[in-house]
Amino acid sequence: MHIQGAMTALITPFNEYGIDDNALKHLIQFQIQNGIDGLIICGTTGEASTLTAMERYHLMRLAIMIADKKVPIIIGTGHNCTYTTIQLTEQAKDVGADAALIVTPYYNKPSQAGLYAHYKTIAQKVDFPIILYNVPSRTGVNLTIQTVKDLAEIPNIIGIKEASGDLDQMRDIIDNTADDFFVFSGDDAMNHLCYLHGGNGCISVTGNILPKDISKMWDAAALDDEEEVLAISNKLEELNTAMFMDTNPVPVKTALALMNYCKLHFRLPLVSMNDKQTNNLKNIISSYKLI
Repeated sequence: MHIQGAMTALITPFNEYGIDDNALKHLIQFQIQNGIDGLIICGTTGEASTLTAMERYHLMRLAIMIADKKVPIIIGTGHNCTYTTIQLTEQAKDVGADAALIVTPYYNKPSQAGLYAHYKTIAQKVDFPIILYNVPSRTGVNLTIQTVKDLAEIPNIIGIKEASGDLDQMRDIIDNTADDFFVFSGDDAMNHLCYLHGGNGCISVTGNILPKDISKMWDAAALDDEEEVLAISNKLEELNTAMFMDTNPVPVKTALALMNYCKLHFRLPLVSMNDKQTNNLKNIISSYKLI
């Protein structure tokens, strides 16, 4: 399945018993109906690090079944243990996902040589499309441009979610890798910059609540309509900022709860925002006519 364009890093809806299957169904249908090009399940926004093994398996299978091949399903399989990552990636392949999104190992703080060996080993062990995920603000390590270039030579490493917040790094990766190595913005505030420099799409948090506009921005970029790209980016600026007024996914999940798409239920150690933040967020999403 073609993996490119505007994709949403989907939340995981919970209730008091575990994963809220009905809410997941409505969320995925909402995304597909509003033109999104792909969904990431079990990512950072999906609180993957607090899912049990049984929940992860259930979530993957259910999401793939609900999407019914209408959009690609990409599974976050990253772990700070290389061999655990291999097992999770094999599982994603076995349940019928379209690709794996693999974050750099967190906490261990490996060298660039260690990062290269990590991804190369996974790619050799699992014949499956792999998207690198670089988010040093959360993992403590940065995939350098040279390491990305070296990894891009491995056939089943097909792209990167670049969330370093460094435009020069993103641009250098776009300019110095082959056209069939896709670069996705991992920071909604930089989506337009990624597109204007030749990137291949985004993996969005804001897409959870406004998939139509996130999709429209990519569609405009694909048509080289720079004016429309910038117009949509400017429109979304306040909302993109609001999604990070607290640790992701707390704000976006709060917004979806206010929109009646899920319950306001987080897994510890994440907790709800305070009243001041919640009221501020409510005012912002009201201004976008989302509630």
